[in-house]
Amino acid sequence: MAQEHIPNDQPLRSFGHEALELMKVSLKHVLKTTPPQSTCGVHEMLGDIQVAGHSLMHWTRQYLEGDRGKVNITTRVGISSKKLFRDALTACLSKDEDDVTAFLSNMPIVLDPYPALEKDPFGSELWEGRAGTLYFLRLMRHYIPQSAALLEGSIAQVSEEILLDSIDQDERGWMFYDLEMTGAGHGTIGIITQLVVATPSLATRLKTKLRDVLDL
Repeated sequence: MAQEHIPNDQPLRSFGHEALELMKVSLKHVLKTTPPQSTCGVHEMLGDIQVAGHSLMHWTRQYLEGDRGKVNITTRVGISSKKLFRDALTACLSKDEDDVTAFLSNMPIVLDPYPALEKDPFGSELWEGRAGTLYFLRLMRHYIPQSAALLEGSIAQVSEEILLDSIDQDERGWMFYDLEMTGAGHGTIGIITQLVVATPSLATRLKTKLRDVLDL
């Protein structure tokens, strides 16, 4: 029988430097090679770490100031969605409930995008699908706790939409482009993680699915 995997038989290796220092070197390289411009990406909020003399919050705001023109939701509603990512991060930085409401204005498209279509255009996984939307909702709930009540309805609706999208209501997981995936980025593990950390009470409904993945 042909080998189905590449064996990882390399010895364990350690970093030559502290992980934090390596990360800072990498971030400095990113800032040097792709500085804030009119079209740009966004760095994560990682506490008090200083890069090139400024906090990551400073660099986040610099990147967000770039004019991207009109950005719409197209084929993605996960963490790779530029529209949802920008709206969520804007709300987290401002802590303004108006910005939270602006993010929530995307929910009709996320939940019921094109009623006339037979097939739902959005999946459930983290990178492109609704588990990514759930991540953004959790992010705002964490950074803007006073908006928790405003967000709970959408968290419940998105979670239920994801649950209904599973292959069955028993042990089977979710499909990603006609493949049943199990990993964190596109599969069952990533979806279950977002569902449970968003709403811990869902753990009992997902127990059978998780057990099936762990039994692989």
